[in-house]
Amino acid sequence: MPGSRVSFPKFQQDDNYCRSYAAQRIGPGAGQSATRSAATTAVGGTLLGTAAGALLGAAGGNAGMGAAIGAGSGLLLGGGAAALGAHGAGNDMQTAYNTAYAQCMVGYGNKLGGAP
Repeated sequence: MPGSRVSFPKFQQDDNYCRSYAAQRIGPGAGQSATRSAATTAVGGTLLGTAAGALLGAAGGNAGMGAAIGAGSGLLLGGGAAALGAHGAGNDMQTAYNTAYAQCMVGYGNKLGGAP
């Protein structure tokens, strides 16, 4: 909300500046880093599942079938872990953005909260 001595055009100018400021605070590549981390986790889970499945399958006499089952299981579990990690990283980035934006807007004399 605009502060008591802040015109609406000035509020809009502050809003634009503070959005840019907050985006810079979390870093330009923060979203890409979270995506890469999630992909790495999913691939790692698939590889570990394949290896574990092949070992268990070899013990049972069918390494190929064990590897296929392990790969599927690893992808499922690795993908789930990746999704949870990406969600957490996204929340952290959003919190950092919100904090920087709020600090900037209050610093320019604007108010936090809903309508008066």
